[in-house]
Amino acid sequence: MNSPSDSRSGDTYEHTVGHLRQVLRGFSPGFGDLQWSGGGYKINVPPAKLPMPVLAREVMVVFGAADLGREDKVDWRYGFTADGVPCMLASTKWGLRLHLDSAVGDKAPAALLTDRVLDRLAAGQRVVNKSVLAPQLDEQIRAGNVTIANQYALLRGSYEYFRERAEQAYSGHGHLADRPTMADLIGGEGAQEGWWNTLAMVSSYFSTFEHVLIGCLPFTSFDPAAESLTCVIGAKWNEKLGKVVDITEPEPARQFAALRDIAERFRNTYGHGAFGSGGRAAMSVHIPDVGVVPVTLGDFGVRPELLFVPAVKDDFDGICRVFDSCDKWLANGPLADGHRWALSGLDYRFDPEFRAEAFAARREGRFEQFLDETGAYVDRLMNMDF
Repeated sequence: MNSPSDSRSGDTYEHTVGHLRQVLRGFSPGFGDLQWSGGGYKINVPPAKLPMPVLAREVMVVFGAADLGREDKVDWRYGFTADGVPCMLASTKWGLRLHLDSAVGDKAPAALLTDRVLDRLAAGQRVVNKSVLAPQLDEQIRAGNVTIANQYALLRGSYEYFRERAEQAYSGHGHLADRPTMADLIGGEGAQEGWWNTLAMVSSYFSTFEHVLIGCLPFTSFDPAAESLTCVIGAKWNEKLGKVVDITEPEPARQFAALRDIAERFRNTYGHGAFGSGGRAAMSVHIPDVGVVPVTLGDFGVRPELLFVPAVKDDFDGICRVFDSCDKWLANGPLADGHRWALSGLDYRFDPEFRAEAFAARREGRFEQFLDETGAYVDRLMNMDF
């Protein structure tokens, strides 16, 4: 594997440097305190121009801009000149800031130079991304040098939102309470609206569940250098579960079986255009001397309401019991540490250093301390408290 210094040397890198300097024609990496008057303009850089500070910084590094160091609430600062005007690009707690020295003149030429600088830096990002960063991505992923954004709160919020809406519908307080449908007359009060929200709730729960399972991986023996992380992420939910826990053990097996039944009946069926993964869910079969028989009656019993709505209040209650049981198992079973990490909001890391630290903390019975210390460290980084 190439070291960081390897990626900044050689003919290919020198070609990239030359290309970038062509893109930034009229710019110079030279910068000195004597050039900077101390006054001028401070511009909030629109995310549409430079969306990722790390990419903007890479432009500065490859270009050879002067590293001005960090200070409180400022992660990095780089100085350069544009059309002879001293400039500084800084990553602050509040976003990227572009500073133009007062030598630029009044507001009109400052606005013109600002547009030119940001346009050229945006073009420079494309150069370094294609030539410097993109070639390293697959190699670094294979090495496990990956952080995955923790989206647990967002996904869990979706699940809780649709669950609450389903409860309201089934209790007769939904948005469509004054417009009963045939499904409501057959399946009970709020059956139609309740089903719509139940389906969304099921989809949201499994999405959240899979997200937690990936977050549990760094706390297992999983090694991304030996097994493809992207393949595991792209695997089916039951395969993800098998990567983090032994599903032949009694309690994991029980949870898996209950979730599988819900997945087969609802998630898989309606995730494939209501035809089911096998294509039979919407079929009605013409049986000689009998008549037309829906295939689903053979799977879920002879329940007339299923002809009008796929789930009623009793089904919703059963699904909620399964999900509540699974939540309790996640919080207290073999995946408790990974689940706790997901709830903390901290991102998922897979690099060898983190996995070794997490393993040691769990082995020594100080996982909560490790979690708190990591959270405090991330807070300092986010606040740029240096």
